[in-house]
Amino acid sequence: MSTPELSIADLKQILSFTTTLARKAGALILEGSQAIQSAAANDINEKKNSVDLVTEYDVKVEKMVKKEIAETYPGFKLSVATMDDGIMKLIDADVRCSGL
Repeated sequence: MSTPELSIADLKQILSFTTTLARKAGALILEGSQAIQSAAANDINEKKNSVDLVTEYDVKVEKMVKKEIAETYPGFKLSVATMDDGIMKLIDADVRCSGL
C-alpha cells in the first residue's frame, strides 16, 4: 500500500492540529506538575525517584493524545515508546497516513 501525497493544505491542517494538541498536552503536564507540588505525599501518583519515569499525568497525556489523533485521523496509528527491563521498545510502530 502506498502513502498518499499530501497537499500544502493537508500539511497546514496537520501542523495546526499537532500544534494545538501539543499545547493541550503541555497544559495537562503543567497541571500535573502543579498538583504534585501542592499535594500531600500520598495524594497523587508522582515520580518517586530519578528512575521512575511515569506519573498519572503522563498516562493522562498519552491517553488524550491517542484519543485526539484517533478521532481526527482514524487511519493513523501511533507509535509509543515504552521501557521493558531497561530496553526502549516501540509499540504499534505501523504508522500510516490515510483519511485526510
